[in-house]
Amino acid sequence: MLQSNKLVFVVLMLSNVLHVQTQNYNENYNEPIKESPLNFDIDSKKNAPLPTCEFSYNYDLARGILSAVCFVMAAFILVFGYKRRRISFCLTGLTSTSILAYMVLVVESRFSLMINILISMSIGLFVSLFTTTLLYCGLFITGLFAGFVNGFVFLMIYTTFKPIDSVALGCLIVAVFGLGQVFITMWWKHRMHILSSCIFAAGVMMCSLDYFVEGFFILEYMEMKIFYNRVAELCWWSYLVLALFALFLVIGLLVQCLWSGKEKQKEPYTFVYLTRRRGQSRNRQSYVNPYGHDEHNYLINNS
Repeated sequence: MLQSNKLVFVVLMLSNVLHVQTQNYNENYNEPIKESPLNFDIDSKKNAPLPTCEFSYNYDLARGILSAVCFVMAAFILVFGYKRRRISFCLTGLTSTSILAYMVLVVESRFSLMINILISMSIGLFVSLFTTTLLYCGLFITGLFAGFVNGFVFLMIYTTFKPIDSVALGCLIVAVFGLGQVFITMWWKHRMHILSSCIFAAGVMMCSLDYFVEGFFILEYMEMKIFYNRVAELCWWSYLVLALFALFLVIGLLVQCLWSGKEKQKEPYTFVYLTRRRGQSRNRQSYVNPYGHDEHNYLINNS
């Protein structure tokens, strides 16, 4: 009897706690949502005031540190994107997915800035694990985001002469550019990988510097111009920031084509596993050897 009374008491206490927690959640849920700096509501964007071009000295410490770190990682990719492929794939997966996850979290979640940064960095680290160990996954991410950059450049030029009537059409064009760049990057793994890594790195470096100059004004300008056909006024230093993309792209192509990525690497893209034969350990290919020998001759020559 005593045990049953204790059980009933515990059940009642748990039900009371759950009831209180549910009321608190409902009260917090019904609170008005604070307007996010990255609000993607189409109606509010169409009626919102245009961004103003001005020097921004009100820096946020966390965003400033992230922008500086992204600039350094993109600079490494720009110079050693092909020569140090696994490191560049790791940095590409980390920066690209972290930025994308952060943008989604800012819009959809109610967490603080540091929690959003920690979650986005965790997602970036998880994706970078796959891009580092699987070379084709790294090529896919590099080509995809380089294609996104090409798509935005194309839309910037196209909307100068003719506006786009639909937001979905602009997103579709960017996605098509991304998939096209993925195909050519994975098909021509040397020169096109150099091109894709330079395009991605140049875009990240330009946006990182833009934060310290005018607080991501270029990103807001591109969003308004491409998707909502609303053109803000550019200042003279905005043109300098846009010119940095072409400058970084040319520098990266020259450095990699003439120095760091000049020689084609012969690292196989197939999985390699260890096998024992006659008491010795040797690497054995599960498929045809990429150097032109079949598996039997390859094992004999390396015995």
